[in-house]
Amino acid sequence: MPALGGPPRKLHEFTPGQNCKPGLSWSPDGKFLLFSDQSEDQPCSVKQLTIEDLNVRQLSAPPVPSTGDWNAQYSPDGQSIAFIRNTKDVEDIYMMPASGGTPRRVTFDDRLMSGLAWTPDSKELIFSSNRGGASWGLWRMPAGGGTTEVGS
Repeated sequence: MPALGGPPRKLHEFTPGQNCKPGLSWSPDGKFLLFSDQSEDQPCSVKQLTIEDLNVRQLSAPPVPSTGDWNAQYSPDGQSIAFIRNTKDVEDIYMMPASGGTPRRVTFDDRLMSGLAWTPDSKELIFSSNRGGASWGLWRMPAGGGTTEVGS
């Protein structure tokens, strides 16, 4: 529904029975919405909805077999998209240009993850993971990959 009021508008209908984890991300300019959705027997993939005409475009193509891609987040500067990819019950962070393209893996932990966010300057990613062993923690890393730090 418009921020200033008005009737609600249905933007998308999800496939019943899909296994994608919920999550939405607005582009900084408010023109696009990211989400994960599943087509037939394919893994979940990152999709981009254009608000103006409700056109949906698939941005990622995870390997089969896998659960797929989820929790896609636009960077605050609108230049990049980060998301979590699940392959064989382990997860890592991938990045791609906001316009689409080949995703690039930025973590190589093969651990579980439970959230992902950008810092306001678009230079770092914050994520929750059990990468330190059995216990979960918050981690911070440069958006381009590299050394991670325990969140404080």
